[in-house]
Amino acid sequence: MRFKKELTTHFLFAHRRVYVWMNILSSKMVSQTFEKFTTCVPSNEVRYWVDSGTLLGLTRSNKLIDNDNDIDISIWDKNHKKLQKYIEKEEIQKHFNIKEWSFNGWTFQYGLQPVDTGRPINIKLFREGPDNAFSISFYNPHRDKNTEKHQRPLTEKIQDILANLYTFHIGELYNSTREVNNIFRRNEYFKVWKIPLKYFSDLKYNKAHNVYFPAKNEEYLTFRYEDWKVRDENWNTWTDDGGVSSKGIREFDIFSCSKR
Repeated sequence: MRFKKELTTHFLFAHRRVYVWMNILSSKMVSQTFEKFTTCVPSNEVRYWVDSGTLLGLTRSNKLIDNDNDIDISIWDKNHKKLQKYIEKEEIQKHFNIKEWSFNGWTFQYGLQPVDTGRPINIKLFREGPDNAFSISFYNPHRDKNTEKHQRPLTEKIQDILANLYTFHIGELYNSTREVNNIFRRNEYFKVWKIPLKYFSDLKYNKAHNVYFPAKNEEYLTFRYEDWKVRDENWNTWTDDGGVSSKGIREFDIFSCSKR
């Protein structure tokens, strides 16, 4: 009995050491991914800034959030060509596989997946309105745990399959850009980001992380997350985030025109 207890204790401590080591290793790889990007794409020339969970982690604890899914970067649509110039270079292509996402011909997001192990980088492009900055995100309500579950008709399921087939496979045969607004995709598959201009109009450079922050970063985080200093395990971006508009994408004329 004593041997069994000692063996169990030894196993638990060994398991904990492995977990801690893997966590440290994972955090190190994520930081290296972030550093690769900021080194290859200088923010003082392209003028991008950290956003969402990445900004939250760096502001709250001076590091990236351990269990976050990605690294969030934002940029103005008017600086798109500057961004393109850098991400098309061999220096960054050897570190990342790059995907471009568009809506009606307007690129609203880039996805950079590290070729080795690491956290993907999502670059969101914002358009400027009279009082707010706007962007969009692809959204699947059927994968949202807070969405009311119901039995979908067969025609709706077939439509989803065709939309994904077009977006992720057929479309890429002709172009590396993923056009998400195709004839099979319904409007509820998009969410609109609506951010007051005052949060993005002024940026401040963070020397420690070699990247820009919104100048009013704490006020901005309060707008997005309310009590952002306290971690919320039940957080749902689509229902809880102050930056996600309750309006549908068709209500915003800023997305109806093609790429400028």
